[in-house]
Amino acid sequence: MRSCTVITTERILLQFDAGEGRCGAASAYRALSVPLRACYPRGMHSPARVIRLAPGAEAIAICARWRHDAFLKELDYSYEGALRQLDELVARQDGEAALLAEVDGVPAGTCLYVRDELEPHHDLTPWLAGLYVAPEFRGRGVARDLVAAIERHAGSVGCRRLYLYTVTAEGLYVKCGWAIAERFDWGGAPFVLMQKDL
Repeated sequence: MRSCTVITTERILLQFDAGEGRCGAASAYRALSVPLRACYPRGMHSPARVIRLAPGAEAIAICARWRHDAFLKELDYSYEGALRQLDELVARQDGEAALLAEVDGVPAGTCLYVRDELEPHHDLTPWLAGLYVAPEFRGRGVARDLVAAIERHAGSVGCRRLYLYTVTAEGLYVKCGWAIAERFDWGGAPFVLMQKDL
């Protein structure tokens, strides 16, 4: 059985306004607007609330663990290095952003808006990076909500075009309106560079 850390409602104070289709946040988090959608896979509405992590948020450690295990471990990054990097990104509050999706107070996924990829193959900026949804929350629209929230954040800071790399999630991004810019091999693996005009 998997264990998880639950963020208590004392740390996350969220209210949903169905009339406006937005969630608001207080405490150590800032909210991003997440509109309700009429249709999700399997006919479900996404149960996720997407918030921007703020300095000192307990969920930073969870998101750093996910990022490390899913993306950084094979690049020889330590968990401590991943945590430090995410702490620094969140602390800067300079337009880059780390988002957290949570379902019923439980962290469900994360995604980043960054100027630079860790090991870029292309000289482009900015990037949607590190999209991760915990296995128990997959297939419920959480990834789509995270992608949409990153896109809205990017637009709010003046971004006109956003990029990402993927190996396994090309279909998800195509459904979210992203276009394939290039297919290439990198370190022996087939990668796809994708882009979206905002």
